[in-house]
Amino acid sequence: MFSDFFKTLGNRFIAGGDWNAKHSHWGSRITNTLIKSSLDGSSDHTPVILILSPIAIPHDSGTDYLHNSKTDWDCFREYLESNIDLKLSLKTNEEVDNASLYITNLIQVAAWTSTPELKASSYSAPTPLVVKKKVAEKRRLRRVWQLSHRASDKTKLNRAIKELKNLLAETTNDMIKKRLEKMSPNGHGAYNLWKATKSLPQPQQCSPPIRSGSTWARTDQEKSEAFAIHLSSVFKPNDADTPDPEIEAILKQDLQMCLPLRHTTQRTD
Repeated sequence: MFSDFFKTLGNRFIAGGDWNAKHSHWGSRITNTLIKSSLDGSSDHTPVILILSPIAIPHDSGTDYLHNSKTDWDCFREYLESNIDLKLSLKTNEEVDNASLYITNLIQVAAWTSTPELKASSYSAPTPLVVKKKVAEKRRLRRVWQLSHRASDKTKLNRAIKELKNLLAETTNDMIKKRLEKMSPNGHGAYNLWKATKSLPQPQQCSPPIRSGSTWARTDQEKSEAFAIHLSSVFKPNDADTPDPEIEAILKQDLQMCLPLRHTTQRTD
């Protein structure tokens, strides 16, 4: 029924509606209660505002953050220490509000001053045609299973999902391999091998937990004390209850602080 409806709209159209509503009129097995609210306009769905413009509408990049991974926190701290005024009166409600606004603006200016702007990369690798076909096949099988709920359709969908996952992994590895083959250790910019490999996922180094007695050492102080107790129990001097005769004889020798005598031979005139 959707295909017949879209054919009546021509080559260019924008159609809005509650397309996931269930009804037998458009091929669904069941009819839910949402269809009534969709027809009378009292649906509880979030409304969508569509703006048509003859010119391109700039896209909002998202939420603005005060800091990022390149923020210089030493510069941020120095800016606050050199520009903050701590001699503010806080006796009335208005003075408290003004002081709150002052410290908020000061923190914002300090963050903007010490945070450089990150330029997002506009490069996106093209998706291979074989991946697009596999994605379309997976979506078709999912749509079939949602209508039938048969075990055989579910098996086909799971097989398609697994094949798509393996195909995406192989495609990603091939793209990374081809990209690295074009680079060299002495390259510049995007062609530098070391710079490119820094963005690859790195193995996470996890620190094993440390037990101090019957509890876990959580703070740095507890960890240092646990290490100190362990090292003091390991590195101990040897127990020498009875003196060693050989060592005693060496210690009682004369001229211990002098160098040993050189070997001499008897001269005959």
